[in-house]
Amino acid sequence: MALANVKKRDENIDVLKGLAIICVVLGHCGFPGGAYIYLFHMAVFFMASGYCFDAKKIQSSDNLWEYALKKLRSLWLPYVIFNTLGWIFYNTFIQIGFLTENPEFPDAVSRMEWPSIVNAIAWAFHMNTWGTQKYFGAGWFIIVLFYITILFAALCLVSESCKKRVCRMIGRAGRQNHNIEDTFPKTERALYVLQHVVLLSSGAVSLYISWKLQCRELILEECITSATVCYPLYVFGFYLKKLSDRMNPLILRFRYGLVALGIPAFYIAGKYGGISLNLNAYPGWQFLLICSLLGWVWLLALSMCLTQKKWKIKNALNYIGRRSIYILFLHFLAFRPVVALQLFVYHEPAYLLASFPILVKGGVWWVLYTIAGVGLPLLVEKIVMAISRCLHGKD
Repeated sequence: MALANVKKRDENIDVLKGLAIICVVLGHCGFPGGAYIYLFHMAVFFMASGYCFDAKKIQSSDNLWEYALKKLRSLWLPYVIFNTLGWIFYNTFIQIGFLTENPEFPDAVSRMEWPSIVNAIAWAFHMNTWGTQKYFGAGWFIIVLFYITILFAALCLVSESCKKRVCRMIGRAGRQNHNIEDTFPKTERALYVLQHVVLLSSGAVSLYISWKLQCRELILEECITSATVCYPLYVFGFYLKKLSDRMNPLILRFRYGLVALGIPAFYIAGKYGGISLNLNAYPGWQFLLICSLLGWVWLLALSMCLTQKKWKIKNALNYIGRRSIYILFLHFLAFRPVVALQLFVYHEPAYLLASFPILVKGGVWWVLYTIAGVGLPLLVEKIVMAISRCLHGKD
């Protein structure tokens, strides 16, 4: 009976997440179309998170607390673990060449004393970008997503509580004045609309703040500035879920055409500028939303093409999508073996092993980088899970 109550996962969304995290790796490894990937790849992740948010589960302060604890485990804890390990082994990274003290290297570093390392770890515990170790820099997404999810869940709870309170007041008035009972359904619908106006307005206000910060070239604490542009995308994804019953069948019907048309569409969009969410950089809010929607539709159509076929790649992408956090944090480190291979092939000095994120662009090196950036983190995940099962005494 317990299994019957488990909500079935949307396979298309898991495959979409798998495709999106591969796009993240491609964007960092010298892929020829990397500039076009930046138009949508991180936006799709925020939209997918909003798409999967279930406001019905946030009906009380206890629900919100449970949700916050869940996000602490799934977002805060991985961020802290990866960055703590990164700082603990910071000097080791220098010893093995992942970082270098060589003054000929543009990004040369110095060894850190333990008080400085402890201070950096403390910043990581505070979910602050100052605590982000270089090789785990993609973790900015986790910080921003953590704040966004809690903020949106709290806003949903407040708006839902206000709606229920007004409905109870109207209900009590209706028992005293039977004429009000006839207008109660209309009032309830109006309150429902008002609730969503508040949620949509929160996204619009956040996007307005983001644009003003960019126009004035202002940066608050880095993750706060990034959150102003990423929060609207989370809200966007939340409402795409509400439209999915009408939108997704159309995407499914025209999936092959949408996949084909997406490529020239990205090419055209790329002529008008680029997008960098972590830097709060984009040509305009209309451009941001259009590219984000285009990326969502394209990846969802592509995932539907794959899930409709009995191809093994579908299962692989599903697996990757459900373990994307390992790839997000570890793909920069996973590039090091390919950098070492390039050093050998091109007879470059050893200190260039610290080249970040990669050494040589061009050719088909991006293929090897992608295989390493996706495959090695999944191998680490396998090892971690095996150790965890052993520690818990499971087969």
